[in-house]
Amino acid sequence: GQVHEPDTVQRQRIDSVLARNNVHALGAKPHRDLPNYLANMQVCLNPLKVNEHNHRRCPLRLFDYLATGKPILSTNLREARELQPWVTVAGDADEAAAKLRTMLRANTSAPNTDAREGFIAQHTWSARASQWLGQLENLLPHSIASNSPTRRSDHR
Repeated sequence: GQVHEPDTVQRQRIDSVLARNNVHALGAKPHRDLPNYLANMQVCLNPLKVNEHNHRRCPLRLFDYLATGKPILSTNLREARELQPWVTVAGDADEAAAKLRTMLRANTSAPNTDAREGFIAQHTWSARASQWLGQLENLLPHSIASNSPTRRSDHR
């Protein structure tokens, strides 16, 4: 999507994080390269700012993260809470740091592997599209919803 330039205060905060020895900013990468980066992560992080904008959005990266089989740590956002127990949610920076240390020490895959795989199977792009189309068809008048896709073209 479109990249917005941060204001001066945000830029200073970003620059201070990027200046740390343990942070390596790699810049924008093609989406097709994402699996290679995810394969090398020990813990998948979703460190979004907790605000109304982020509570209303669906961070799709959480679904990418779920497919890795790796533990996931997120800030306390609505979508992350809805994905518990597969996503660990931290209420503040201190709790996030403690949970991250624990996850890194454990150095294991995410818990509930079978249940997580079942959840993922229900939330593929195809499954989500089917659910959405089913809900849409429930909203349409019966005569339109019952037409086949080829007959729908007759309704101009």
